[in-house]
Amino acid sequence: EHKKKEIQPFKEGGCQPPPSGSLVPLGERDDNRWLQYDSTNLPKTQAQWESTTFVDKTHWGFYTWPKPMLTYAPVEEQPPLGRKREDMSEGEAIIFDHFTNQEFVDKLIGFLSLEDRKGRDKFSNR
Repeated sequence: EHKKKEIQPFKEGGCQPPPSGSLVPLGERDDNRWLQYDSTNLPKTQAQWESTTFVDKTHWGFYTWPKPMLTYAPVEEQPPLGRKREDMSEGEAIIFDHFTNQEFVDKLIGFLSLEDRKGRDKFSNR
């Protein structure tokens, strides 16, 4: 299982949390700016990349922060990649077995590419 760590989002943003009980406006704020894409501040080295905090929930920080705020721990604390099947957990081994079975993969691709409403599909941006 992937290890997680607790972070303090206001500390990540370099600012103080609001007073207890006060309303925080939604949207872009100083406390969530560290989460937003900034093309002028991209990690350029492996060390910078690995020290960057990534958040996998796109809505966190826009309205409020979860308590506790958990993100994935650094790469050196995660299970190694490229493990042998016998080094995997039971759940990982089941997934590995299925995705290394060509018959399963062929059936999955066939299922995912079915068009159940051919000719009646409509695109809506709403």
